[in-house]
Amino acid sequence: MSMQTYGLYAAAAFLVDPEASAYIILSSREIDSSVPENINSLLKSGQFRDLARGGKLPEDFSDPSAAKDELDCLSIESFYCSEFDGNATSCFPENTQAPLDVDYNDDYLVYIPCSRQPDLFYAAYQNAEELVSEFKSHFSERGIEFPPDFDWWAHICEISGSYFC
Repeated sequence: MSMQTYGLYAAAAFLVDPEASAYIILSSREIDSSVPENINSLLKSGQFRDLARGGKLPEDFSDPSAAKDELDCLSIESFYCSEFDGNATSCFPENTQAPLDVDYNDDYLVYIPCSRQPDLFYAAYQNAEELVSEFKSHFSERGIEFPPDFDWWAHICEISGSYFC
């Protein structure tokens, strides 16, 4: 069996990082009424949000690979690479106070692609708000809730690099 390295490029995609993973998994577990007691305690004490932002939640709540499983169950098209080398950078840093610039070195990457791609003569979206709205509707239509202050703009990223399989 031969192993190959493949290039990966997404001009704009929703990056499922540890923070986004936390809310995807939490919403899915709330739908199933299977939120662990230690997570409920963090929610009640107000610590969940800070731990989610830091990627420090217990169980698998900060794990993008666990979020990928939940996205599959909810029929949200997502992609993953288990051995990704590259970078994910916020497409609209001017719209966020904390733009993402994440380097990956043989790491697990999960992202949700845009439903439309530009071609030579036409833009895929009329404006950036239309793009963000697409991702918000993907989640809201399936009962996945993010907090009101979730930084959507930071999570719309350009992803480039390579993966090995």
